[in-house]
Amino acid sequence: ETIPEVYQRDVAPNMKPGAALAFAHGFNVHYNQVVPRKDLDVIMVAPKGPGHTVRSEYLKGGGVPSLIAVYQDKSGKARDIALSYAAANGGTKGGVIETNFREETETDLFGEQAVLCGGAVELVKAGFETLTARQHVASLHITQDAPGDQSCNLHEGHRLQVGSCQHYRVAFIF
Repeated sequence: ETIPEVYQRDVAPNMKPGAALAFAHGFNVHYNQVVPRKDLDVIMVAPKGPGHTVRSEYLKGGGVPSLIAVYQDKSGKARDIALSYAAANGGTKGGVIETNFREETETDLFGEQAVLCGGAVELVKAGFETLTARQHVASLHITQDAPGDQSCNLHEGHRLQVGSCQHYRVAFIF
């Protein structure tokens, strides 16, 4: 919510002509919240994981897969700059996929809002109901990597708690 103001007030006036402006998400550029100056390279390096995971994988000598994109290529070297940035944070060790700001923004929003923090609960609920209908034991504890911050009633006596989107951990307790 404050990025457009911060860009206009603090970033744009202090960037030298020909500099590179980097984003970790395409939202503000795609939805014209930030309209970069025409004399800049504008790139995106979007790791496909939370910051603490990017850091921990980097410290272990690995990396998190990343998306890169070029919005403006004033210098003719914007793609190389994006790849260099991805390499610097370990992203090239995890794998790099080239995309654009629109695709990254729309697929990320859909994945977070419709699938991970919404659809995942219904999927788990349907799986639970299917398994218990087939006489599988209902009192079990499963931990999986998946985001969510929701809970729902499965059926009498059982409740599904889905852990924090912030920590990308889920505990299913029946």
